[in-house]
Amino acid sequence: VAQAEVLLRRSVEDCQAAFGWTSSCTLVAIFNHAGLLQAAERYGETETLLRRALECREAVLEPSDPDVLDLLEALAHLLQATGRYHESESLARRTVDRAERAFGVA
Repeated sequence: VAQAEVLLRRSVEDCQAAFGWTSSCTLVAIFNHAGLLQAAERYGETETLLRRALECREAVLEPSDPDVLDLLEALAHLLQATGRYHESESLARRTVDRAERAFGVA
């Protein structure tokens, strides 16, 4: 796990340096790194990483962009895993509302 974390952290850093925080490459690297951190129950680090990515993606993308919605959903799941149910529900509702407005009700 430690070696994987080093590689994933480096991947985020390399993508960020080459393409910036708002690129799809960086977002994929962040999701991979966040997944490992969450699996290791390092929730604080995971939350920081996801919130930073969300802030950057929201700055350049529409609120209903799938990348933004994916980040909101990932953050909602993380908050649920840490017992922060009210915050999790609020983010989940925000995600669903944005998706419904953009893509219609399924």
